[in-house]
Parts: sequence; structure tokens; C-alpha cells
Amino acid sequence: MIKLVQAIFVLGLVQQALVVPTIDIKLVTSLRQKPTVNIIISMKESPTLVLNQLEKQTFQSREDRLNTFGKTLKDFCSKSQKNVLQLLKEQESVKSLQISIFWITNQIAVRGADLELVQELAALSDISKIEEEFFLELDAPHDLKVVDNLGKANEEEFQWGVEQIEAPRVWNSGNKGQGIIVATIDTGVRHTHEALRDSFVGDYGWYDPFFKTLIPNDTHGHGTHTTAIIAGRARNIGVAPGAQWASCKGCDVMFCSQIDLFVCGHWVACPSLADGSAEDCSKAPHVVSNSWGGGRGNTWYRSVIEYYHSVRIVPVFSSGNSGPECGSVSSPGDYENVLGVGATTLENKVSNFSSAGPTVIGERVKPDVAAPGTNIFSAYASSDTAYASMSGTSMAAPHVAGAVALMLAESPDLVYSDIKAALENGVVPTGSSGLNCGGIPDGTFPNHHVGYGRINAFNSLRTLLHTRTFFTFYIKPSLRIFQSLGGSHYVANFSRCYSSQIIMNDGFCINKKIPVQIGSCPCSFQIF
Repeated sequence: MIKLVQAIFVLGLVQQALVVPTIDIKLVTSLRQKPTVNIIISMKESPTLVLNQLEKQTFQSREDRLNTFGKTLKDFCSKSQKNVLQLLKEQESVKSLQISIFWITNQIAVRGADLELVQELAALSDISKIEEEFFLELDAPHDLKVVDNLGKANEEEFQWGVEQIEAPRVWNSGNKGQGIIVATIDTGVRHTHEALRDSFVGDYGWYDPFFKTLIPNDTHGHGTHTTAIIAGRARNIGVAPGAQWASCKGCDVMFCSQIDLFVCGHWVACPSLADGSAEDCSKAPHVVSNSWGGGRGNTWYRSVIEYYHSVRIVPVFSSGNSGPECGSVSSPGDYENVLGVGATTLENKVSNFSSAGPTVIGERVKPDVAAPGTNIFSAYASSDTAYASMSGTSMAAPHVAGAVALMLAESPDLVYSDIKAALENGVVPTGSSGLNCGGIPDGTFPNHHVGYGRINAFNSLRTLLHTRTFFTFYIKPSLRIFQSLGGSHYVANFSRCYSSQIIMNDGFCINKKIPVQIGSCPCSFQIF
């Protein structure tokens, strides 16, 4: 009899899903097979207009911006979600529901929803869609090798990735990323590790959306490894060892839950204490490094990314480990408004596993840049003195996040477009591996394997300071500065080699023309 009633319910949902596009048909299929499911409810009202109005305002500080955006969107969603939350609260204790409110996207997640609840929700007019949660498979690291108890052996050596992007040259100026907080959304972090214990934010630095653990932990090792590449303070493993780290456990041993990733995205935008209390949006990190992804052309995380931009949080994403197949770059790393990162080798060539573009939607060039990602030595979670070598774009993305931290430490007012341009302008070309995607050989830049090239933190800092302090280029064909030679001399690269003039705006003189004789690329030129 119970099965008959369930069948009638499901039949009703199927008919409802076919008539009213509120219930995703995949959810109906799941409800045929199991008693409860985890769902995500999307409201009809979009917060886009609210965000657009906020963008027009002037803010006294970054903290003011973060708090104002957070409070305004929370108030908006509280009104928009009122009827739905009332229904859910009535059944929360009876059905043992777990409810999460997503105020950035105006969505609600419910763990443990049954047939009856889904049907009641579908009858509410302010809901646009009800979908089942999905899971992303965590990319298994390549070439994992773990070591422990190294003692004093080689503790002063620079790790090859850190050295190749010339982070130590930035450190020599006193800039190690001080004052910058970088968050990771990953498998967690072993916060007592010798390389990470002194750079942990502390309060407002940890959240575990599923298990609700109060102390940072990592049962996988992936998150400890990636976080230490950013801000590790032992054995020269961190690109920005002066920066602090925070982390949200969006992934477990093998999978990343869509709901947990949404929760983590919101926590990054407005952190709470580890128990979920005392939210304070002003505590948000400056950069968020994401070594996860899945699928191609998915847009489900786009609203979170757009909000990051609104509140000046820089999103960095790995591109995936499905290369060298063309079109294999994963979402959200394939979004146009994130720094998508491919992986390179010690020999400065693209790693053979690094996912490639073009993107499924729009056929854009992705990744944007590349960074060291093969045999990267960093902290590991098995003990406080454990280290491991791993390979993956998961290791490349934190190199970029660390480089961004160094740039923000130098110029805290930088916005995403400044940072992206500086990274692209500071790249070093990679060697060709004979690959070609989208009709672009990997010896031509930008291409679908390494984007503009492999990052160089020192070059980007120099480029950033010169372009922001003295001039902005307006050039056809496009020019990228590779390095400063001292004084007014620079090395640059044109997309085409010819004799011409640079037209520039130095903040005082519009359309100032600089004669340039170009015989080969890269070329040197002088600003008079």
C-alpha cells in the first residue's frame, strides 16, 4: 500500500514537471528510487537589480562595501524566501531537514526532502525551480609521493615552482603577502602543520558545512597541500608566506557536494565563526583559491563568482586534469570572469594532464595563464611534519593565488581587471609541445593550453607598478611587457613584429607617440 501511494505521488510529480517547469525531471527520477533527496530551490526573484544598485554606490572602505552588500542581499532574500522558509520550518523537526539559505543566489538547500515536501514546494508560486543536488568528483592527484621527518635536510632550498615564478625576488623587497588573506575551498587543512600553523587566520578562518567540525582538519591531504603552496612558511613552499589562510571544507575524501560548495562560497563572502555564528562580512578574504571543478559549460556557480567581483574578492580556479584533450577545461575554471589556471612542468612546458580550451560556451581561450603544477612539493595532512609531491592543475592554481596575494600586498586597491592584466603582461612564454587546440599552436600566445603563458610574480609586480604609476598602453597589435631592464627600458612582445609607434596615456599626456623599431619578439624598447 505504501509503495502504491508513493507511485501515485511520483506520477503526480512527473505530470507537474511536464506542465510547470518547477521540478527538474532528474529529481523526479531520483524520488522514484529513494525516500529522500537533497534539493536546491531557486526563487523567481533575482538579486541582480539589487546588486546593480549597490554597484552605483560609493563606499568608504572595502569593509564598508562587504558589510553593505552582505546586509542588503540578506534582507532582500529574507523577504523573497519568506513563504518557502515558513513551509520548511513547519516541517524541519518532523522530517529532520537540514536547511541552508543562499542569500547571494536567492536559493535554499534542503537535505532530506521527501516526495510530499517536494510536491508542496512545487505548489508555491515564488519558486522557479527545484533541482536535486549533484556531486563533483575530486580530481585524484597525480604522482603522489609522501615523505616525513625531513629534519633540517634541504630546508632552505626554494621549491622549484616558487623559484620559477620568481616569488623570492618579490620577497627581497620585503613583500611576502603581509596583510592579505587567501581562502581555499578544498578538503580542509591540517592547521597544526609546521608550515601552516603560524599563518592561520584563527577566528573566522574555518568552516565545515557538513560535519560542523570546529577545528580545521583534512582527511584527504589535498587541501593541506594546496593551501601551503599559497601561504606555507616552512621549506620555502609558499608563494606568499606572509599571507594568512582561511579554509572552507567544500570537498570530502572523493567528492565535492554542490550544497557544500555553495555554502563555502557564501562563507567566503561573509565568514562566520567555526560554529556558524557571528557572521562578519568585513572578515572576507581578498583571494579565494579553488582547486576543484567538474563538467564543461556549467553555469551553476556563476552568481557566486559575480558576487565575488562585486565585493572585490579575486577568484582563482584550476582548469582540470583532463588534458591534453581540446575543450576539456572544466567549470567554473572555464568562466570568463575567473582566473583559470593550467599546469606546467619544470622544463617550462604544459603538463600532459592539464585541461585545454576552447570553452564549450563561447569558444573562449582558457586557461588564462599557467603555473607550475607537476611534481609540486608541499605540506601534507598525515602529520605535522609530512610533505608530499603531487601533480595537477590543483597545484598550479595556488601558485597564481599566491602571486595575486603578493600583488595585493603591494597595492591593496587593485581590482580584478588590474590583476588579470598584470598576470598576463608578466608571463614567460612556455616551450612548444606540438599541441594545437582551436587552430592555435601552443607556441602562439594566447593559446588553449597555457593561455598567455606561465606566470612570473616578479615580472607582474614590476609591470603592475610601472603601468599603474606611469602609463597605460593602447596598442594595436597588442603588446605585453615581459620585464623591466631598469630605468626607462623594457622588454615587450607584440602579437606581430613590425616598425611602428606606441600610443600611450601616461595620465598626463594623451596619445603620446613613442617610436619603436621592432625586429623580433620579444623586443626591447625605451620610454623617452
